Amino acid sequence: MSIPTTLDHVTPEWLSSVLDTEVGAVRVDRIGEDRGYTSECGLIASDGLELEFVVKLPQPDQWERSLREIRLLETVDLPIRAPRVLSSDFAASDRRTAIVMSRACGEPGDVVNGTTPDRLASLITDLAALHAGFRSPRALEKLEWLPRWGAGTASAERPHLRRAERYSSRIGPFLANHGRTAPAWSMGLLEAATVGLEDRLARLADLPPTLIHGDAHLDNVVFKKDAATWLDWQSASRGPGLYDVVRLLGETMDITEDIALARRLVQRWANGLRSAGVSDGEIDREIDHLPDMAIAVLVGFVSGYGTRSELGERERRMVARAVSPEGLFGFVRHLAG
Repeated sequence: MSIPTTLDHVTPEWLSSVLDTEVGAVRVDRIGEDRGYTSECGLIASDGLELEFVVKLPQPDQWERSLREIRLLETVDLPIRAPRVLSSDFAASDRRTAIVMSRACGEPGDVVNGTTPDRLASLITDLAALHAGFRSPRALEKLEWLPRWGAGTASAERPHLRRAERYSSRIGPFLANHGRTAPAWSMGLLEAATVGLEDRLARLADLPPTLIHGDAHLDNVVFKKDAATWLDWQSASRGPGLYDVVRLLGETMDITEDIALARRLVQRWANGLRSAGVSDGEIDREIDHLPDMAIAVLVGFVSGYGTRSELGERERRMVARAVSPEGLFGFVRHLAG
């Protein structure tokens, strides 16, 4: 039976086949329709099932990433909350996948509106648990099938140079498309990030690796009180845990209100690693690269949005916040100087 290409094509017959149980009439409520996801997601209810669940239909260009998410959630015992894969379906011929997952009940996180300090601290504690759990060589051996963060494709030569060149080529388009509300110092910040960027990215890629979420921001969490379920693991890789931390803080905090809080949260993450047995030397080495990592997150953001001139209303608000003094640009300015 063919895999649905859209949520409109999710039928009782297909669900019955992938869940191996009789499914009656299906009701579909779209999830995150305004958030620019690379997948269609729907909350599914049926007369033949006791519980609601989620169907995720990644776009064909997300084929490898969707298979990565399926394998990770099906085979890896994560130390933090994540959805459970109930079933999956895929067809290599047209690079289509469908994932049937448990529903994460609670309040969705929101990049645009931010969150409370307590919830942010809880997310940092989660990341420390995730990163501490997979730093040992023995743990990482089981994850060799995951790509290395920042390494590019297996055949790529000098991947850090390629990333640096792409970033440089997208500064102008980014400012033209999204820089109308950016502060006057933005051009200087973006230009300064090009200096020695290839070497900077190479140093970060050489930090001790662990399992990282790879897309750690508020839109990818659901809160039940202050505890979170982490969604969308398709960008998971082996890399420096600091990337997840800086990505989360840089895209969440109002940095003009409390730069000291950001540093305390980084220390909270470090203390979580320390209590799990990670050495002070490894922790200090990683935190020493905090300014470099802030620039790497900025580079990724600008490269990703540089040539995207057509954004939905919510994405426009998100980018406008990022380029403001209190958003990601201000965060990088404070940490990287």
